[in-house]
Amino acid sequence: MLKKLVIVLVLLGFVLSATSYMTGFVTFGGFENPFYAISGDMTVSMSIITDTEVYHSGEYMEARISTASNRDLDSVIIKFYGIQNKVGSYEVNKEQIVEIKAPGEETVFLVVMPRCYGCAGMESGEYELTAELIYNNEIIASTTKTVELVK
Repeated sequence: MLKKLVIVLVLLGFVLSATSYMTGFVTFGGFENPFYAISGDMTVSMSIITDTEVYHSGEYMEARISTASNRDLDSVIIKFYGIQNKVGSYEVNKEQIVEIKAPGEETVFLVVMPRCYGCAGMESGEYELTAELIYNNEIIASTTKTVELVK
């Protein structure tokens, strides 16, 4: 059953404009959608789920990074970043080392949203958050989500 699901996902990926992400990997997925990476017998997917879509200045954001794999992966880094400020730095920039046990895991990041006022404040608007899954020093999956920051 799992092999049939993987085959269907692969075929669906090619139909939905599959692209080459790195040597040996076929990837598919898009903005605001889960991301899948397939290499040999390994299939990985991830997604970002936040507790709301709109955040106020200084409010807490709970971001759940869901990762799924058809096999266990040790010492995987989840990098979570976004909301780029005026000088190009990320206001959200976190990493966590995890073990992914098949069929998957969920990692929670609690972040204080940046301020929207003062000389160091952010502008109100939409900002992109990115989660990357790093295994053996290679990004094997990545996904994005847009949230809105208001005063």
